[in-house]
This record gives sequence, C-alpha cells and structure tokens, in this order.
Amino acid sequence: MKKSLILSIFIILIIIVSAFIFIKSNQDKEIRDESYLKNENLQPNIEEPSGDTMEDNLSETAQKKLPVLMNLGLNIEPLNKETNLAGDLIFSKSLVYDDGRVSGDKVLVDFGDKGKYYQDGIGNIEYWFHVPLNTKIKAPIEGTVKIDYFEHTKDWGVSINTKGSDLIVSFEHLVNLMVKEGDYVAAGEFIGEAAPRNTFNNKIAMTELAVWKGGSTIMKYCPFDYLDESLKPVYQEKLNNLATEWEEFVGKDVYEQEKWVSPGCLVNSIQEK
Repeated sequence: MKKSLILSIFIILIIIVSAFIFIKSNQDKEIRDESYLKNENLQPNIEEPSGDTMEDNLSETAQKKLPVLMNLGLNIEPLNKETNLAGDLIFSKSLVYDDGRVSGDKVLVDFGDKGKYYQDGIGNIEYWFHVPLNTKIKAPIEGTVKIDYFEHTKDWGVSINTKGSDLIVSFEHLVNLMVKEGDYVAAGEFIGEAAPRNTFNNKIAMTELAVWKGGSTIMKYCPFDYLDESLKPVYQEKLNNLATEWEEFVGKDVYEQEKWVSPGCLVNSIQEK
C-alpha cells in the first residue's frame, strides 16, 4: 500500500512537471513570435533602387540643369586675308588701343581676361566678339526669350532659358532685335545684330556671350564648357586657330593659350557678385 502511494505521487509529480515544461515552452515561443513581428514592423521590407537606377536618375537631373550650346552665336573661320574677316570676326588694327584707362588688343576677349588696367578685378565674365557692323547673331540654344535694355550703352540683351535649366544663355549688346519677350527660339535662329561700339567710333560692333546663373549670387561660366560634346573638338580647333592668326596679325603674343583651362577661357567660372 505504501509503495503504491509513493508510485502514485511520483506519477503525479511527473505529470505536473511535464505540464509546466509544456506551458513554459509555449510562452517562450509566443514571446519570440511577438519579438519577431515587432522587428519585422520596425524594419519594413523596402526594395532599394539599384546603383544603375540611381546613376540614371542623377544623370537625368544633371542634364536638365545644363544648357547645351549648339553654336557660339556667330561664325568662326580661318582668316580671309582679302576681307580681313575670320568668319564673322573682324581683323582690324583698331582693336589694339590704350587710352591710359582702358586698353584692348584682342579680336575675341577671352573669359577671365583682366586687361592691363584691371589686374585686381574678377576678370572678363563673357566671351567678347568684335565684328563688322550689322553682323547677325544666332541663338546658341533653344528656349524662351527675355529682353533687357541697357541704358548705359543704349542697346539690348537677349537671354534664353531652356525649360528645366537653372542656367541662362545671353547675348548682350544687340540692336535691331529679331525676337521679342516671351518668344520661343530654336538654336541657330537669328536674334539680333551686334551693337556698334563708341570705343571704335561706331565703326566696329561688339557683342558678349554669357552663360550664367542668377539669384543673390551671380555666377558666370566659361561658354565653351557648355557646348555640345560633339562640337567641342570643332570649336577647340576654331578658337585656337583664331588666337594664332590674330597674334600673327598684330605681331605679338596676346592670348597665353597655355593658360587656357578650356579654349577661350582662363578660368571655368567667376562669381560676379
């Protein structure tokens, strides 16, 4: 009887322990499951874009912000010694002058040039082209036109903005405009004529090509850098040849082409203000 009682108690203990182990095991499993679900909620499964996709998006954004010039607004060709014209550019000894305050000695004044009397300045912030009177200027890009009048020189500026770009392409010092405010122009379309300059008794015209960004800070950029990639080798040859022929024409070295960071540019950008 005593042995039977002990055996019964032992069996009951085994049942109780087994039940406890079973219950505890289920509780631990529920805790693990809850923890797993919480972690899953905290870390949702979001598919990240591939490296190629990110690069494509970045490339597309960058392209939208950069205007692509299809020309520099006028023709640049080898010098014709009978006409003294290099395409639209005029070779004249009148371009070499010094009045003690202002001086000049270039048919194309390069971007970043400081001139004899402005060595402490920021430098030339456009391409300056000297051309005959009535020379027609072409739009370098397509876009919407904005017109400005310059009181000090009594001529006009035509700015062209391409949709989606924060940069503006302008020709300053034009007369006889062929476009009006709000017009949409195509690259190569005539926009006006280069304006006569008092410096040359109004017998030679000059116009300025600028690529720039406005706002509280105005930045100007080397126009060559914004040419269509396929055109850069063409214009590199044109600008280098123009500089060489002009130096032969005036009989002195004026361009310091070895210092150009891009053809026609001594720097890539200038902060105007």
